[in-house]
Amino acid sequence: MISPQDHERVFHWAYDLAQRAPFGLKVTLGQPHRRVAFQRREAAGRQPGGTPQGRLPIATNDGKGVCFVSHTGEVQPSGFLPLSAGNVRCQFLVDIYRQSPLFRRLRDPALLKGKCGVCPFNRLCGGCRARAFAVTGDYLEADPCCVYQPEEAAVSNSVRCVTLGPVGPWSPISGEACRRRSLKAEADPDGRKMGRMHQLPGPFASFPVAD
Repeated sequence: MISPQDHERVFHWAYDLAQRAPFGLKVTLGQPHRRVAFQRREAAGRQPGGTPQGRLPIATNDGKGVCFVSHTGEVQPSGFLPLSAGNVRCQFLVDIYRQSPLFRRLRDPALLKGKCGVCPFNRLCGGCRARAFAVTGDYLEADPCCVYQPEEAAVSNSVRCVTLGPVGPWSPISGEACRRRSLKAEADPDGRKMGRMHQLPGPFASFPVAD
């Protein structure tokens, strides 16, 4: 798995590529990419003559707008989070998605722990639940590959904080204003559609964006 710093650099590279690519670009297990895209759009809008570019990525996550059904009928929040919430051979898929305690917990940002729990972007991003589970054994823990540090609340000492120097022309946005903006962005109709994933040219064609 690549480092948090490399994740951040790839997210900025993906955002830049999306501005000039003739197709929609999607990253897999790249939930913090939504934060990067939001920050870059906001920063562009604040520059003299600047205009936010492109669509915001859709705010899906494990169990939130996504589910996975295995070949044996087990229903998981995603193909990367191997926890079963039920089985389509004895339950309706819609009922599992809507009513399963596992899925309901995953869709509640108030239950997130560590820095994800206090992050003003936790509705827009939410961190990768599959990656948190793979590294810590707890799918509600902080995403171990996100470098962003929330400033509005103390973070548990059990969370390893990672700092990163500037890697793109953007400024951090935090606090209640950021929370309101992320809620607005989550409902942004321009972020409801996303093009298909295409093979990317150049040195990052096979770059591992996630674990």
